[in-house]
Amino acid sequence: MTNPESASRIARDATIAKRAYLGYDGFGIWLSFGIRPVGMGLLGIILEGLEPLSAYPATLGGWRILAPSDIESRRGIVRGLDPAHDRVVAIKSVPFSLPEGAERQAWIARLRHEATIAVRLAHPNIVPLLEQGEDQGVPYLVYAWQPEATVRERLDQGWLPDLAGAVSITQALLTGLAHIHARGYRHGDLKPSNLFLTSGGAVHIVDFGAARPLDAPACRDGRLTGTHGFMPPEQLMGLPIDERADLFAVGVILYELLTRSKPFLGSDSWEITLRVLGSEPPALVGEAARLNGVVWQALAKRPEARFGSAQAFAEALRETLGTEGGSVVIQPPPVTVVQGPKAPGPPQTFSAGDLAVPGLLQSLEI
Repeated sequence: MTNPESASRIARDATIAKRAYLGYDGFGIWLSFGIRPVGMGLLGIILEGLEPLSAYPATLGGWRILAPSDIESRRGIVRGLDPAHDRVVAIKSVPFSLPEGAERQAWIARLRHEATIAVRLAHPNIVPLLEQGEDQGVPYLVYAWQPEATVRERLDQGWLPDLAGAVSITQALLTGLAHIHARGYRHGDLKPSNLFLTSGGAVHIVDFGAARPLDAPACRDGRLTGTHGFMPPEQLMGLPIDERADLFAVGVILYELLTRSKPFLGSDSWEITLRVLGSEPPALVGEAARLNGVVWQALAKRPEARFGSAQAFAEALRETLGTEGGSVVIQPPPVTVVQGPKAPGPPQTFSAGDLAVPGLLQSLEI
């Protein structure tokens, strides 16, 4: 069996490749960069888009780098080892294959910004930041490694929690979010891919690269920061936003946890934006219909019609179902998702005058 040290030496000797091959031939696991080996053996897996270890130094800030973590390496995240405690960590830094230039400087600025916020957050529902620093002018953040899948990955694999599980995940998310808001920040990019769900039922919020003070403007450098389908109407219009923008995103997440369908569908970012601004999602049906009122309020078009805080959102869930945040069983129950009619109640839309915001179309980052 190839040990990590020899695998690292092999990778460091290789040039940066566009493709890597991971195989098992009955005798051991091997890794090849660049070309497909002859006789790949019993199992061969093509790993596209990876940065081999030749793109990374052996250590960063005293943390030993182990290997790129699949597609996360493109986001500057690699597995590392804490030699003092013999534990695996996630190291977030600038992709070392990124050449000098404006893009690299933008990466550095984002990491320094994220560090100033993440260091102020400590909560059971937020991924722990273990260290932040710089090594030869390159900033890095060391987070606790998350070996489990994200909520997005689980949903894409066909998993769907039952009603109690969906509410439990949402309550845990709201508990962590209340801590973020209490520290004076909004997350700015809440979505299933930024939520890790462990096999024990714990929920961890990750990625604070888009986090901003509660009173910060919606646009940065003339562009929106966030993910289409999760940003509320006022953010899309470039209007002032606050913590209720995060609560809108939580409503989107809850809807998908209950239906495995996004509430605002579209073929592209522009179509999704139009649906967020002017249409309502189909009503929840079956057992989930008990939450129509809560979801309706969370997805209200106007921020003043939404919950005023994460605590109020969580309390509404408790009052509706009589539940407390707890563990989640990570098993895909046999659930049939049926799209029903729109929930009763007057639709909330913006008038043409409301939409006439100068620079709105130009500011959308599509």
